[in-house]
This record gives sequence, structure tokens and C-alpha cells, in this order.
Amino acid sequence: MTRLRDALTRFEHSCAYTDVDYHQIIFNDIQRNPNEKAIKTLQAYCIVKGYTVSQNKEYHVDAATTIGEAIKVLTKIVALDQDIEFDEFARYPGSLPYADMQPNAWYTSYVLYAQAHNYLEGIASKRLFGRTDLKALTPISKRQLKQLLENYGVDTSPYTMLDASGRFVSRDAFATIIVHAFQNQLRDYEHIYGNNTQFYRRTLQRLENLSLTQQQELLNTTIMTLRSRDAEGMNRRYNFDVEGMISFFEEIMQ
Repeated sequence: MTRLRDALTRFEHSCAYTDVDYHQIIFNDIQRNPNEKAIKTLQAYCIVKGYTVSQNKEYHVDAATTIGEAIKVLTKIVALDQDIEFDEFARYPGSLPYADMQPNAWYTSYVLYAQAHNYLEGIASKRLFGRTDLKALTPISKRQLKQLLENYGVDTSPYTMLDASGRFVSRDAFATIIVHAFQNQLRDYEHIYGNNTQFYRRTLQRLENLSLTQQQELLNTTIMTLRSRDAEGMNRRYNFDVEGMISFFEEIMQ
């Protein structure tokens, strides 16, 4: 039972990054925003944490996406499965690839990773931000963002807004682009997380009063039942991640 509870806790709090408690964050400015679900999905994966304003958290939905933020978000996503904990504000002892970087800024570890993996090709040469590292908060142009996305392996053809008029992309629109572009890595927070977690909780309730042998039998039966179902159909009709469920229960039985 302890293993099941531990696995459920890891699933509900699936952060790969632990610099803050992302699941306690409530953004005060995203309600009824058309991009709210995408923002919550990025938060669920501990990709974004917003800004603190008078002790409240805000996402700044209408603000332009900045150079530093875009690099940070994309880097955290591509590194999700690599067990990397980016240490923000840690002082980097080596030489820096760009003259306008600081060795211990919030963006340093993300930029170093991105530069080492050639994600910043065509974005910068000697300077990344501008004259000072304060330029990390300068809005990234649509042209730069399109190039950056392509460097991270994204097909930008569906995102026609990157070729539309206007110089920048708002932070909420950027969230939706990112969640769509990386939909294989970022499962839908509201539907798949919710339905899967409810199923796990019901299973936990059923297991609580069973013997160890009975627990194993129930888990075996559950896995066999899931394997017999049309995984694609269940995902499409009911927003169940069947393969994720099977992996979840197999992990508990090990």
C-alpha cells in the first residue's frame, strides 16, 4: 500500500524540478483566459512559476515573451526525461559563451544547456541579450522565436501567428504554442491527469482492506483488463492514458 500511495503522490506531483512548490501556485490572472489550460499544463510539469506581485502570483498573460523565458521554458521541456535539476542562481565557475551573461543569474544554467546542445544557433553570436544581462527580459521577436523553436526541433508551420503582423508573442499565447508543439511530452493536464488520478484513487480505496495476495491479484486483473482495451479509443473518448496506467500499476507490482 505504501508503494501505491508513493506512486500516486509522484503522479499527482509529477514535477521534474523542485526549486519551488509549483503545485501550490495559483495564478490570479489566468481565469477565463483562452490559454488557461496550456498555462496550467506547463505549471503541472513545473515549467513556469510566474511572477510575485504584492505577495500574489501572476502569470502576466498579456506581457510579451522574453528571450530568457523562452530559452528557459524550451530547455526545461527537452530535459524533462533527463533527470536534470537546473540550479537557478548557482554561480557557474567556468567561462561563459556570451559576453552579456552573468555567472549566477536565473537564466544561466538554461542558457548553458541550450548553448551546449546547439539550440541557440542563429540566435546569437557574441552577445545573447544585448548590452547587459537585463536584456534577458527583453521581448523575443517573432523571427527569433520561430528560429528558436525550430532549433528545438519544432515544426513551426502550424503557428502562422509567428509570421503575422506584430513584433512579439504574448506569454499566454506562447504557452499554447509550446503545449501543442510538445504534446507528446506534455499530456493534457485537465483531462488525462484528472481521469487517470481518479482511477488510481478508486483502486487505492479498493486495495486498502485486502491482503497482500489479494492486492496482487487485483492489480494483475486490472493490468490484464487495461491491456485488452482499445487504448487509442479510450484516450480519444474518455481522455484516459491507458499506457500510462499500465506502466503505473506495473511499477507498483515490482
